[in-house]
Formats: sequence, structure tokens, C-alpha cells
Amino acid sequence: MQPYLSSCDRCAQRCIKILVAELSRCHELRKDNIPQLTNAIRDEMIQLWTSEHFSSEERSIFRGFNEVEYTEELLKQHEASASIVLRCVQYTDKFSIRTN
Repeated sequence: MQPYLSSCDRCAQRCIKILVAELSRCHELRKDNIPQLTNAIRDEMIQLWTSEHFSSEERSIFRGFNEVEYTEELLKQHEASASIVLRCVQYTDKFSIRTN
């Protein structure tokens, strides 16, 4: 990043430093809120599972759901699993529209 900064004028350098600081602040905020973000995703997944009548077996495929050690990796797993569940729901919704 330093070579790039040295080639920029002062205004651009100041803007880049501000953006880097803001990005760092956002990463820290996300890190601080991992438990809340993870639990929000869990709540969303429970609603989807319930509304779409997912079985206990289907729900248990996501092993990290009941994990209590909140980490960035766990949050990423939840985001990925929620995305998969949402795609399944959207697919079945799309399919049921076509068959009706």
C-alpha cells in the first residue's frame, strides 16, 4: 500500500487513510458483534426451517448450529448455511409456483 500512497497527491492519500481506518473500524465492529450476528442468523434459519417444514434430520446437517464458542469462522459457517437454506426455499417456492 505504501508505494501506492506515495504516488497519490495529499488529498487522495488522506482519503485512502480515512477509508482504511473506516474499514478497520467496521472489521472490529463485526468482530465485537459476532455473537449477535450469529444468533440473528440462527433465528432466521429457525423461521425458515419451521415455515418450510424441515425435518430434524435436515436441520441437523448443519453441525455448527448449536456451537457456543462464537468465532469469525462460526459466523461464516452460519452465513453459508443460511444462504443454502434460503436458496432451497427459493427453489421450492419457484418449483411450487410452476406446478400449480
